[in-house]
Order: sequence, then structure tokens, then C-alpha cells
Amino acid sequence: MVDGQLWATSKVKGTIFTPAMLAQYTYFMADSVILDFYANGRLGKVAFHIVNPKIGENNRCGLICHFSFITDCGYFLGDNSTNIQITKLDIENHILSGSFNSTAYCENDSSITINITDGRFDMYLYVNK
Repeated sequence: MVDGQLWATSKVKGTIFTPAMLAQYTYFMADSVILDFYANGRLGKVAFHIVNPKIGENNRCGLICHFSFITDCGYFLGDNSTNIQITKLDIENHILSGSFNSTAYCENDSSITINITDGRFDMYLYVNK
């Protein structure tokens, strides 16, 4: 939900070979991994980046989103209230599940905010070693 309005991924015209959602788990260094998530729909997109994701914890992340039905701002950025809860991170079977909530601020005018609530994902996880 974005400010109480339902938003979901959908097939995007012209992106037949690009998934509407993509999650990628990359081994970055000996003791570090990165989880990148991207979801796209007719009315916008959401993306986040987590370093060393943990199951069941409030994962700190970078969040960026855009919604075409919000005309006052191009892109919104998540703040410290962004809450990404990973409920399943199965590297062997390539499964990622979880939920997210955030207050996000307009990149050009921090007085413009949106509330993202009840976000969830359950998807295939690409793993790069």
C-alpha cells in the first residue's frame, strides 16, 4: 500500500525479457554479502539494497521508489524508519520472502512524504558467488 492505495507489480509493456521483480544475493567480500531487490509495475517501482541481510531482523537498507500517481515528486528515498523483515532467505533453494514498511521522502522536497505499508515479497532469489 502506498498512502493507502494498492500498488502491485505487473507485466510492464516492453519488458518481456525483464522480470517485474528481481532479487539478487551477491557475495561481495569474504565476510560481506549484498541483497538487491527491485519490483516494477505499471504505476511505479520500488528498489532496496541491504548489506549483510539477516532473517527476522529489522534490516537497514537503502530504499528508492517512484509512483506515477504521485505527481509532486520524481523519486522518494526511504529513511531510518524503513523496516525490511526477511522471513526466508534460502540460498540453496533460491527463495526469498519477507515484508517491508517505510516512510519515504521526496528527493527534492523533504516536506513531501509517502507511507509504504504492508509490502511483501515471496520470490526466486538469484545467487552470485
